[in-house]
Amino acid sequence: MTTLLRRLLALSGLRVFGVAVSVLLGALTVLFGVGLMATAGYLISRAAERPAVLSLTTAIVVLLSLEIAALVLLIGAQVIAEYERIEWEPVARPPRPMHTSA
Repeated sequence: MTTLLRRLLALSGLRVFGVAVSVLLGALTVLFGVGLMATAGYLISRAAERPAVLSLTTAIVVLLSLEIAALVLLIGAQVIAEYERIEWEPVARPPRPMHTSA
């Protein structure tokens, strides 16, 4: 598996560090999204019991923190991936003139 991954990275011309950081940030984004959904489910089921609002503040703060963290990680992964794509984009060459043989 690692030889295949190394071959694909060599063929694509991308740096391993940029791809690894982008994949890591994407995986962390997914994990924060799972935590976000779990916390939202807890908050909804707890709010259905109609407790005092102050008893829900911890869940609300955790929910907002996870949302902000997931957003920052997602934007970071996209910025790094876009930077890698732009940096390794082939240089556009001027078109060669077409010649016809007479």
